[in-house]
Amino acid sequence: MTDTLGLEAQERWDLRESEVLGPGVGKRRARKGPDWLKKAIVIEIFPRAFSPEGTLEGIRQRLRDLASVGVDALCLMPIHPIGRKGRKGSCGSPYAVRNHFEIHPELGSKEDLRRLIADAHRLRLRVILDFIATRAANDHVELAVHRDWYVRDEKGEPVREIPGWTDVVCLDLGNPEVREYLLSAMLYWVREFDVDGFRCEAAGRAPLGFWEEARRLLDAERRDLCLLAEWSDPGLHLSAFDATYDWRFHRTLLDVRAGRQPASAVVEGLAAEERRFPRGAVRLRFLESHDEKRAADAFGLDALEAYVTLLFTVGGVPVLYNGQLEGDDVRPSLFEKHVVAQEPLNPFVPKLYRRLIRLRKENPVFANGRLIPLPNSLPRYVVSFARFARRQVAVVVVNLRDRKSEVIVEFPESVRRGREDWLFADLGWQKLRMFRKPQLFLEVGPYEACAYVGEPEGGT
Repeated sequence: MTDTLGLEAQERWDLRESEVLGPGVGKRRARKGPDWLKKAIVIEIFPRAFSPEGTLEGIRQRLRDLASVGVDALCLMPIHPIGRKGRKGSCGSPYAVRNHFEIHPELGSKEDLRRLIADAHRLRLRVILDFIATRAANDHVELAVHRDWYVRDEKGEPVREIPGWTDVVCLDLGNPEVREYLLSAMLYWVREFDVDGFRCEAAGRAPLGFWEEARRLLDAERRDLCLLAEWSDPGLHLSAFDATYDWRFHRTLLDVRAGRQPASAVVEGLAAEERRFPRGAVRLRFLESHDEKRAADAFGLDALEAYVTLLFTVGGVPVLYNGQLEGDDVRPSLFEKHVVAQEPLNPFVPKLYRRLIRLRKENPVFANGRLIPLPNSLPRYVVSFARFARRQVAVVVVNLRDRKSEVIVEFPESVRRGREDWLFADLGWQKLRMFRKPQLFLEVGPYEACAYVGEPEGGT
């Protein structure tokens, strides 16, 4: 997005039912995406802000660091030339694209991008490009010669998606030439640079048929390419996209932190989403992004462990933002030069992320397991749930208040039946008897998170 949106405005990206296909989508099965995506840890990178140089080469120099943390995929915010007409700030928004086939000269050359992707692939890192299909810079190179390529109002003036987005105009995706241009651009970056997929900005504002055509063309090139929708419509999972953004999860966490909702709303919301979305749908979950406050700022360092634990254990694909691993608490402006933190602001933060990324990678249940809410005696303050997969079981208990709590977690008969009676505490390997008891009593410290992992008896 070219401007930060408030929570009210973002409701447009988080629909209650499928806008494109209507209700009942939750009873269907999502299209099968690439195998690597569901298990991935993704980091969104703002190339201008990621390094002091603000270049593609600056990203390439940090690839080994990202791989060592456990990141699997880099999602690069737009790398294209930025429009000058109506530009915001001194640098302009990367989402005001002036040419879909070129690279912004301040970021480097096309050869720099080739080296970046080649080195990333050698480290088994995927590279995803941000792609904007619904709008373009006021002075996009094609609009100068194809005035019928953008949407006009009754006065013949260009239409803008949001009135404040004065640096971009809406593209007319009903025009076959526009669609051909955009689809050709996607194929160009795949064929010439071997990118691994696209994050599709404001995906729901483009016709589903456009994305279905993109999907067909991309699948013909490589079956492991991903399409990520910056949208929350359940229907997008059926025929075009491999994952959609989950703003509701993020908003719920913010509400819980502010005391507007109880802790139980976290798992209640996840269970409701599971019913609404097609079976097997992959959600992209985050604590911060280029549109949101920094996690260290929004949740506070005192509570960060609790909320980061939820991000890595509830399921879906965790999406980080550059600077998040260092605990940066200042969000880069989209319109001015800024460099994210290059060293940890607090040594606790990178250790926390490394530990939880390792927990998720070593225990597939956190990526693939079915989530079952577990009632507890302090639903206003404590989140508790189980995750079940074929070969693993996990229990997560997170205290979301600032003082020690004694909590009783309930294990319904339907959960206990046929389960082994032990689990191991994360990293402590303390043997605990569970499941054959109807309750688990725990004493958890302020913002403490507990994860227990073991093997179920007789599968799921």
